[in-house]
Order: sequence, then structure tokens, then C-alpha cells
Amino acid sequence: MLSVIIPASNEAGYISDCLQHLCASDAAVVQVIVVANGCRDATARFARETLVAHQPAGWTSTVLELAQG
Repeated sequence: MLSVIIPASNEAGYISDCLQHLCASDAAVVQVIVVANGCRDATARFARETLVAHQPAGWTSTVLELAQG
């Protein structure tokens, strides 16, 4: 299983583009984990929305929200 872990802190302006490109790749990714650490913006929400809209069939994803980095 190939997992991609993306640490993100206040990346609301970039996380959607990052995830869209990852989901559009032909990589054999099976699991995407976004770790939103210490965010004071909508990073986690944008990550969830993007993954729901663009995640390829067979992939799994998790968005973790941590209070601190």
C-alpha cells in the first residue's frame, strides 16, 4: 500500500490545488492522509471537500486536525 502524508498548516489557499493534482496523477496511491496541524483557517475543510470531489475510486483518505503543529 502506498500512502501519501501531507502535513499542512494554514494552507487553505493551496491545499485544494495540491490534492487535485495528486488525485489526477497516475500514481498507484491507495491512501491520502492530510494532517492539518495548528490551522487557523479552512485547510481541513478544503481538504475534505477536495478529496470528496476528486478522489479516484479505490483510494482512501483521512484528514486529521491537530490543535498544535
